[in-house]
Amino acid sequence: MPGQQLCSRFMVLNAATATMVICFYYYTHGWMQINNISNRADITINQDIDVTINSGSDVFQKPTVVNRSVTQTNKVTQYKVSRQEFEYYRILKNTGTPVSLLHYYLTPRKEVVFPLNYRFMIAGHGVCKTKRVFLLIMCLSTAKNVKKRMAIRNTWGKVARNIPWPGESDPHRRVKIMFMFGTPESQTDQAILKREQVKYGDVVQADFVDSYRNLTIKVMMGIKWATIYCSGVQYMMKVDDDTFVHVGNLMKDLKRMQVPTGGLVIGHVHEQPPVQRTEKWAMNFTEFPFKYYPKYASGQTYVLSGNILEKLCNVGEHMPYIFIEDVFVTGILRTVINTQLVASIGYPHVFMPQVEPCTFQNNVRVAATNVETSHMYKIWNSLSSNNIKDCYKCLTLNC
Repeated sequence: MPGQQLCSRFMVLNAATATMVICFYYYTHGWMQINNISNRADITINQDIDVTINSGSDVFQKPTVVNRSVTQTNKVTQYKVSRQEFEYYRILKNTGTPVSLLHYYLTPRKEVVFPLNYRFMIAGHGVCKTKRVFLLIMCLSTAKNVKKRMAIRNTWGKVARNIPWPGESDPHRRVKIMFMFGTPESQTDQAILKREQVKYGDVVQADFVDSYRNLTIKVMMGIKWATIYCSGVQYMMKVDDDTFVHVGNLMKDLKRMQVPTGGLVIGHVHEQPPVQRTEKWAMNFTEFPFKYYPKYASGQTYVLSGNILEKLCNVGEHMPYIFIEDVFVTGILRTVINTQLVASIGYPHVFMPQVEPCTFQNNVRVAATNVETSHMYKIWNSLSSNNIKDCYKCLTLNC
């Protein structure tokens, strides 16, 4: 079928089924058959995929099949898919998304399309000097947010300096924190990062432009750094610099976890997240043509098990870039590598209001986001004094 040709077919099925309408635009770099994904040329789509497919033309195997391969038969194309990919298909099934197109977008390219070849300008060699780090916390920050970083270092980040958590006697010696940066706008900002690295030794910087549209690069380079300079780490947590982490509760949770071979992603889970076509998180149709993303963990705070970090880097370089980092890392890549997503009530989400200190007086709340600098000290002081009662109501409200 030639490129730039509108494909419109109306097929009347038997009396037991309704009329099926397949109507979507696609462009190719030459000839491409949807049912044969061996041609890896990118396609351009200019509307949401919303089609109904005759079950005889695209067949999903049972979710227990984990091998990713394609086999041709005389009548149908059958895809052997992972459990996570099958779960994503269940999200999309009501929109009638063709399985073959879905499989195309969830299959790593043969060539590298998202190279993680940036140089570490500040390598942070001393962050993981302790052997057998249990938890590495990667905090995304920008050079100008000096007060936010200082608030973290002076409150919950103290655990990285072997200071016990409030109410505990033994320090968490195997917890480390690093602040992740790209290249700032000015030499003045660059000087800030160099001074902090000399003084605190917790700065990591790579030579990509530090911008919102590069957040996926930022996270992926942080993960790559962990595979090089913190190899063997058991868990890696990603947070923003307006996040307060209850490290005590987090450590208790993680120590109870049993990590499967395929790994874990833990956080506040978006079960059926719609793809936005306008405003801040707008995604065009070529980048992602489906109405919903795979389930993913909210990007303010999530945890990755250490056994998937290298796999995320290797597979990530072969997947088309998407700037929404939590969707890319904990949604798309997680689905492709068949990693389990665990929903936890104690993790925050983007629309979470600023919490009061009393919400941390329990064994459940792991983190809070949108926390102002002054409020971070307020929470820390309340935990240290232990003079207020728990007011965390989400246990019963499921919020």
